[in-house]
Amino acid sequence: MKKLIYLLSVFSLVLGQEYKLKVSILDLSGEGLTSAQTNACFNQLETSLIESKRFVVIEKNSREDLLQEQKEQLQGCFDEGCAVDVGKMIGADYLVLGSIINLQGLYQINIKIVDIEKGDVLDKVTRSVIGDMAQLLTGMEDASREIVRKI
Repeated sequence: MKKLIYLLSVFSLVLGQEYKLKVSILDLSGEGLTSAQTNACFNQLETSLIESKRFVVIEKNSREDLLQEQKEQLQGCFDEGCAVDVGKMIGADYLVLGSIINLQGLYQINIKIVDIEKGDVLDKVTRSVIGDMAQLLTGMEDASREIVRKI
């Protein structure tokens, strides 16, 4: 009887938890940015997704380990179709792709959400930010929150 009660308790805890979508963020491309600036923007995006508590973000190193095994198949993989294949391999529901372009103090942030099941771009957010790195990170945070609202 105690085992049955224990199993029912565990079962109810599992069912009571909200399903969280699995998301993987591919490396951001950055034109006119240093790798440190691009990494800071990536971290801002990742933090926003995690803080929303709506997603399980597949950790970058875990994804890289899995993809390393498939390296030959994925060489030259930069488009949305290839991103869908990557997402399927790592078990994600959505992939987030992004780029940031620095035009001498005017930054353009572009983030796309790719639906793995359908294989197409679900939505896109574009933001323009004028200023320095602090304003860029604020713009990235705003764009990240918009992505969370759209998924």
